[in-house]
Amino acid sequence: MLLCNRYTIQMAQSKKRTTVSVVRQITGLKAKAFGDLINRSEDWVKGAESGRVKLNFENALAIKHATGVSLTWLLDGAPNSEPFVEDSYEAIPFTRQAFDERQAMLFSGKATILRNFGELGGDAEKWSELEIFAQITLVLTLTRQAAAAALQSGKEELVVYHLAKAVADVVQRYGASTSREMVYQHFRDLKPWATFGIEVVKKGLDHVAAETADAQRMNAVLQCLKLIRSEDVLGFFEFQKGRRQEFEFNGGIEGFLYQHVELAVNAGIDLSPPKKASESKKKRP
Repeated sequence: MLLCNRYTIQMAQSKKRTTVSVVRQITGLKAKAFGDLINRSEDWVKGAESGRVKLNFENALAIKHATGVSLTWLLDGAPNSEPFVEDSYEAIPFTRQAFDERQAMLFSGKATILRNFGELGGDAEKWSELEIFAQITLVLTLTRQAAAAALQSGKEELVVYHLAKAVADVVQRYGASTSREMVYQHFRDLKPWATFGIEVVKKGLDHVAAETADAQRMNAVLQCLKLIRSEDVLGFFEFQKGRRQEFEFNGGIEGFLYQHVELAVNAGIDLSPPKKASESKKKRP
């Protein structure tokens, strides 16, 4: 027997029915000890191993944090594929040694980091906040690299499509915060893009026969761009809402903008145009 992070490890047999059973077999923990490690009951562990209990995101995240195994591998649900270590850029297998190293980090490394960063005050929640934003920064960097490669291969529309789907899924799962100021700032930031787009679409319409499906789509895009340029938030929302009923919505810049406005509308935020500085000043008698 070995001691690791206050848990007694005994080599325990577990059939490779699910990814949970594979992880537990690698760690060498019995069902009860594994449950203690991830703050779940022994019955839950046995149910997850047999497939009787479906592994959801929250439970997979608990296993990932406690063991270091990849969250993606856990949720893919392919127990016959080789598990790998979370946050590794190389194909590093998830082994007993990797598990032991994770336990050592949790037992001493992270606590030492929190103690050394006095400004954090040992606040685990603050540490998690910094960690997730660091990961988002990395995701943005990788997304830029993928977009650059897609532009060279002519597949930029696919990148936008998959990115839109991913963002929509995250927002649907966890929600998002917004405000009237944020919405109008987005419209102001997109003005140069919308202005350029209007000129491009107008030139395109000169080469398309009127009353055709292509002309109708291009005119719809033109109207959308004009609403963005004029910062007509509510007009843009109603226009895009009508278009969404006609065909499946699949992203694009105006698609992301619509999602943000929709969040604000659903949150009951007043999106009426802000008064201009000249209008807000009272006239002197």
